Amino acid sequence: MADVPAPTPQNTDGIWIILIVSFIFFAWVSNGGPSKFEAEHSATSTVQVQRTSQRTPPSSITKGKTLSTQTNTDSHTSSYAKKVIIVNRGNAARERWADNEYITLQNVSKEPITITGWYLQNGRDQRGFINNLNLLAPGVPDTASIPKGVRTLWANTAHRMEPIVLASRDKTIITSGSMTKKASFLGSSFSVNKCSGYLNEYPGYALQPKISNQCPRPSTEAGLDLLEDSCYNFVKKLSACHTPVYREEMQKSGELRQYLDRTYGLSRVCREYVQSHYSYQWCVFAHAQDTDFYKNEWRIYLNRRVQMWDSGREHISLYDAQGRLVDELSY
Repeated sequence: MADVPAPTPQNTDGIWIILIVSFIFFAWVSNGGPSKFEAEHSATSTVQVQRTSQRTPPSSITKGKTLSTQTNTDSHTSSYAKKVIIVNRGNAARERWADNEYITLQNVSKEPITITGWYLQNGRDQRGFINNLNLLAPGVPDTASIPKGVRTLWANTAHRMEPIVLASRDKTIITSGSMTKKASFLGSSFSVNKCSGYLNEYPGYALQPKISNQCPRPSTEAGLDLLEDSCYNFVKKLSACHTPVYREEMQKSGELRQYLDRTYGLSRVCREYVQSHYSYQWCVFAHAQDTDFYKNEWRIYLNRRVQMWDSGREHISLYDAQGRLVDELSY
């Protein structure tokens, strides 16, 4: 039998290389091979896209934290910046009751801007507080959303709530609390009109500041010339936006006297005319179609139970619906 030649060192090295490469290849294929590589590459790309598209929600934005950690500050500045501004802090620095506390915003641009869905936030995250354990802890900011409102506030009529739109130069008084709901039609944010001054006399309502008394003059209402002289003279002296108070007083003689304000002796026809014509309800009914019916003002209520703004070291921030900063004010 012929002898089998012994393998040379070169052949031995080649065989080992082929075996190692084959082992690595089969191990790679058994663990997923090319499909796994493509899946991992695709997942990595997806994560990167998701991270670049994420936006901090408005409710968690805190000035000094969120804004300072972004590489591109402009991407968190609203396109409405310098269009809607915080005009002043109102009475926020001195008022403790939410139903009376207010600040003022204004649309200083030349275009109408919808502000429903925007957010206001205080600056309680920028200073520390002593907690129940007598330890210094960071504060937590409060955020409140601007609600919908009614364009025309009707009495005893169901309202259709709609987004609040500030026309050019419109301002809004934003109250932290709500109006006392002794009448159903006074529970919503509303646009101020030429009759709204009558609301100042409604008892139990938090109108801070008072609405301007720009109602139609009582002496200009229809039908006045048909009244007797005593009633005509009474109406001519009435103040704008004032509803005369009717009261009865029983005299010792048994006579029942009827008064409008402090005036006695007016006829029944006069009393009925005055009571039906000089009120918020009648004014809206008579003047809702006037071209100057609406004023450049909204009253907005955030419906909070506690105050929104502290008396000092406060920072007011306004964000749009996408969580971008519109304006800010410190005091």
